[in-house]
Amino acid sequence: MMVRDSHEEPGQVGARAAVRVARPVEVSYSANCSPISGRISDLSETGMFIDTVHDLHTSTVLDFELTLPATPLDPAPRAIKGRGTVIWTDPMGGAGVRFDSMRAHDKECLRMFVAATLFDQSVSA
Repeated sequence: MMVRDSHEEPGQVGARAAVRVARPVEVSYSANCSPISGRISDLSETGMFIDTVHDLHTSTVLDFELTLPATPLDPAPRAIKGRGTVIWTDPMGGAGVRFDSMRAHDKECLRMFVAATLFDQSVSA
């Protein structure tokens, strides 16, 4: 499923240009602390939303590691590591994170995952 930015009005084009997919993915992240486990509820080539009950504050820089599930385009799960910045928080729990740095290979794996997930959802619909 493609996801609309919750901060946009329907039909409005927001600042986010990347397509997001709603597919749960486990993530481990840290911001000068021990790693914390969480779940990503939507993911794009440029960022993610982490569902978490832990306090994350806007502008917090965090390191993350996630494992992309296998897809028809890439039959092996892929570990992705990077660094991102919290750009908004949800008072009900969770945070939007913009990806700041990631290896080129990891970016390509993420791009392929998003494409495969979109293709799989359009075929299933």
